[in-house]
Amino acid sequence: MRESSSFSADVNSLCNTFNFKSDYGNELFLYYCVPFLEKMHLSDNTGSPDKSTFKNITNLIAGMAYSLLFLTVFLPCLFIAVVLFCVFACVKGKGQLSYDKKAICFLRTFASQDKIQNQAISKETVFTYDHLFLKNANGPSVYSLPMLSKVRCLLGTLATTLLDAGYFLHDVLVIRNYVDYLKLTRFFLPRMSHKIVYQLFLDRHLSLFKGEILLSGNKEDRFAMLEYRLSKKHMLQSVCIPHGLEYGFRMPRGVFGETFYCLSAKASKLYSDLYPDQNFVFDEEVVESMFGVSREDSKGFNAKVVFFPESRDIDINREVIKNLSRLDLDFYLKLHPADSESNYADILGRGSYIKDLKQALKKNICLARRSTILLECVYHGSVACSTLFNKKDVLYVEELFPSLSDDKINRIYNLNELDTFLKGLNSVQR
Repeated sequence: MRESSSFSADVNSLCNTFNFKSDYGNELFLYYCVPFLEKMHLSDNTGSPDKSTFKNITNLIAGMAYSLLFLTVFLPCLFIAVVLFCVFACVKGKGQLSYDKKAICFLRTFASQDKIQNQAISKETVFTYDHLFLKNANGPSVYSLPMLSKVRCLLGTLATTLLDAGYFLHDVLVIRNYVDYLKLTRFFLPRMSHKIVYQLFLDRHLSLFKGEILLSGNKEDRFAMLEYRLSKKHMLQSVCIPHGLEYGFRMPRGVFGETFYCLSAKASKLYSDLYPDQNFVFDEEVVESMFGVSREDSKGFNAKVVFFPESRDIDINREVIKNLSRLDLDFYLKLHPADSESNYADILGRGSYIKDLKQALKKNICLARRSTILLECVYHGSVACSTLFNKKDVLYVEELFPSLSDDKINRIYNLNELDTFLKGLNSVQR
């Protein structure tokens, strides 16, 4: 593998070559350009996309053909989807919000809800939920508006769709050397219809809001860029309580928030360098609140060895579990909600499962590959170890996610190191 220290520099260098205009710019860069560089670094390949004259001409012709197809086929389909989605949202959105609190927050995931509602400012915040995708949310819907405002949303569908689609097409053509047009369109088109409708309703809510602050758990995705843009339009302070780890490189469209609460001091320093016009803060009390930690959590020690598999790359999870099975110890698995016990039934050995997340996090020896869970374990009084048994995980921990290279997180690179480390912890029960 190439020196991983060059990876983030290469990503930043590539980022500087693009001029994205849409709310989708960061995701296009993250999903299509960054994986290309990642593949180069992991394969000892120093190449870049073919920039020969023939390839450039081919890409230009393909881009022109895609533009024609997008404008004549995909755009009309998108507009129809937006209108239908908007009508459905108008019917489903019942009731009305109160706009007289200090802050407002639009929630799309329960994970963001937990992190933000644990903060002191939550008592002064209006919370609203995307009920079409957050089925069991207990609170007002983002699609709840007065009837006149809903009519205005419907009337705005055409102009908003044209503008959004135009910027999206521009950004896709900017990265034409990196993409498969049809796969990209199949992925983004339904997401665009949702985001456009969401934008129309957010804009109306913020025009009615009487407070000062827009809170969000979104960092750099299309919803984050939308919220940041609208916060400026409506002259609101923007504050990010992030869901998920910060990336260790610059995003072409930046990140959400005039104030951004980071998960580590290292991430705060890095982001302050990458985005000098924004305020990046590391506050341990805020992070403890994000993770739902009390001071009592750091007392005592249970000494169970708990592995937290990732929701993706199941084969790598299996390799880590096989290695744990080779050691003379009992261990436990706490599965991601998107994972399944059936993925590991044949290799579990002396392992068993912990169902309760809090029980798994507190005062144990916690192993994970490259997850936010490692930081949560630290704040819950556990010993956190990142199991870096393959090149990709090493790259992610040492380059992509600065908060995971925190000194409080141990890094284990092979089975012998893991065995030695666990034997050195006298509390482990073998």
